[in-house]
Amino acid sequence: MVKVADLQWNPSLGHEYELHNVFSSVPADPRLLQEVGDLGEFPLASQDISDKFQIPQKLYGREREIETLLTAFERVSSQSELFLIAGYSGIGKSATVQELYKPITQKRGYFISGKFDQYQRNIPYSAVVSAFRELVKQLLAESEVQLKEWQQKLLTALGINGQVIIDVIPEVELIVGKQPAVPEVGISESQNRFNLVFQNFIKVFINSEHPLTVFLDDLQWADGASLKLMELLMSGTTPGLFLIGAYRDNEVSPAHPLSLTIEEIIKTGASVNRIFLSPLDLSTVTQLISDTLKSGEEEVSLLAELVFAKTGGNPFFMNEFIKSLYIEKLLNFDLIARKWQWTIEEIQKRDFTDNVVDLMVLKIQKLPENTQETLKIAACTGNQFELRSLASICQKSLQDTVESLHAATAENLVVPLGNMGDVELAIAGKLPSTQSLEYKFVHDRIQQAAYSLITEQDKPFVHQQIGQMLLQNTPDDKREEKIFDIVNQLNFGISLITEQSEKDELAQLNLIAGKKAKASAAYQPAFNYLQTGIKLLEDNGWLVQYNLSLELHQEASQVSYRLGNYEQMEVLVNLVLENAKTVLDQVQIYELKIEDCIRQSNFEEGLNIGLKVLHLLGVVLLQSPNNIYIKAEPDDLINLPKMTDPESLAAMSILGQMLGIGYIGIPELLVPLVLAQIDLSIKYGNAPKSSFAYATYGVHIMYNYTKH
Repeated sequence: MVKVADLQWNPSLGHEYELHNVFSSVPADPRLLQEVGDLGEFPLASQDISDKFQIPQKLYGREREIETLLTAFERVSSQSELFLIAGYSGIGKSATVQELYKPITQKRGYFISGKFDQYQRNIPYSAVVSAFRELVKQLLAESEVQLKEWQQKLLTALGINGQVIIDVIPEVELIVGKQPAVPEVGISESQNRFNLVFQNFIKVFINSEHPLTVFLDDLQWADGASLKLMELLMSGTTPGLFLIGAYRDNEVSPAHPLSLTIEEIIKTGASVNRIFLSPLDLSTVTQLISDTLKSGEEEVSLLAELVFAKTGGNPFFMNEFIKSLYIEKLLNFDLIARKWQWTIEEIQKRDFTDNVVDLMVLKIQKLPENTQETLKIAACTGNQFELRSLASICQKSLQDTVESLHAATAENLVVPLGNMGDVELAIAGKLPSTQSLEYKFVHDRIQQAAYSLITEQDKPFVHQQIGQMLLQNTPDDKREEKIFDIVNQLNFGISLITEQSEKDELAQLNLIAGKKAKASAAYQPAFNYLQTGIKLLEDNGWLVQYNLSLELHQEASQVSYRLGNYEQMEVLVNLVLENAKTVLDQVQIYELKIEDCIRQSNFEEGLNIGLKVLHLLGVVLLQSPNNIYIKAEPDDLINLPKMTDPESLAAMSILGQMLGIGYIGIPELLVPLVLAQIDLSIKYGNAPKSSFAYATYGVHIMYNYTKH
């Protein structure tokens, strides 16, 4: 007597029927029992039909696509692969990929996922960071021996640049421990360093025996830095990486950054495959409704045709439409007949919207007022949100916040990502202060619907309030880690700021965000933050906020150059040169101008700029460098003190930038530049660029010794 696990046994219905079955088989006269013999088995649940409305959780109509993806996973042991899944919103892209989790993890592969947010497109690497945070959590759950192995692998791969990764994925520090600050380098070197370090980081986790599956959802909202990183990973990884990307093809034109990135990846020769998910056909819709209502397919055929016509076979819209039929009491369970009943004519009379977002809005508006308000705030913070942070923003206790979300979770609008035990602890007010509890909106359209309930007039105020609460409740040592979340919220409310002191404070926060984005080669978001900071300054900002004005313009100049916006760069460069008080404040800009001259092969102009700055710093290139004999021993150079003189450090940077001219355009300039750096090092101590100067001069001596 085995009961099917996914059916619900309702004693008031099926059990009563089965008892009646048993008694009707027993003879009325007990003396006849011997003649009847064994009555046989009476199967339980043969007539169980639950009066609880529930759409089956299984995935319909995607068997072929799942098989295609699993076959692709088998291939990554020999070659990494990018697999793209395209389709309309609600078509089932995410659900299809999630079906891979169990078979992949059973084969000792790691499966991680991240999702780009429609309202947070200015946060660089948001989905990538989310995915790798998930991976770190998985690693931290492993044995101490395994964790030690991961620590050693990561330290070996990252070398002295571990902080580069920690700045982007702070949780990595939990495995590798505190890391030294990385040395300051030029903007080109910074980009190259980030790319190399991230490649080394991801290679730690991928190999043919234990592949890494990374699912990035909603690529149509990906920032440019994330797309560049995708291109980098697919062009330079070893076998073992299965990168899956889902996107809405109706929102991605041929000129969309995602389309251009895919083209570039294909050009590298990387393995790229793609499938397009279509709406479910009428047959599959009929099967789903038949399973939901425990009725024959013929019996539900007219209802299925109506649902199919209304939703176009879009799974998310279809599920929500069927739920709305039940909520509106157009699907009813007949207790006498023990079956679900409906009237097609009654359904057709109702004016149901054809827009799934409007349908979600109506659903949310039926929730208690405090639940609606909590969902609105949550929608502003992102598709995924942390309970403690939400409670702080809403200025409620943890218990009140959980309770206000309860009605939304009951309607499957949001779901907790932890286990239910954590939710119960939060309700009881016993969730440990060190423990977080994440929730997420079940679908983007639900988040969109909740957000749309805030009027356009109120949105700046709501975002500003959220930003202020985040700023107040974030400890100083965690501010940079949370800077994008804080600044994005506050920037939404810029129109409400009238006091210049508040504008200056926000400009400073935008500077921090811009520098952090720039450090991870996310140049477009970096420029957006820096430009916002500049706009917040007073007209006479160079007089009243000199240091802030200088740094914002310097950083924005460099980022404009990396973006290839040379006209914008020139405007910003000129502003710095016009307003900077000292040559030291101009050095970064002159370095940039020299690099721009090298880009244009304008070596003479670059040389003249460099010589002009060196003159201002009191440094003269030696005219006969080949006659100079340096008598310092290697140990003498190694043991020199650290260079601290600002003018000498600035000169070392300019000389380092001019080396590009020596290498590419004016070879006879190379040795004089290197000798000048060595001379400064011997006089004032070693700088980051000293080692390169020593090595270059050593090669020069060796070449001349061999030659003569």
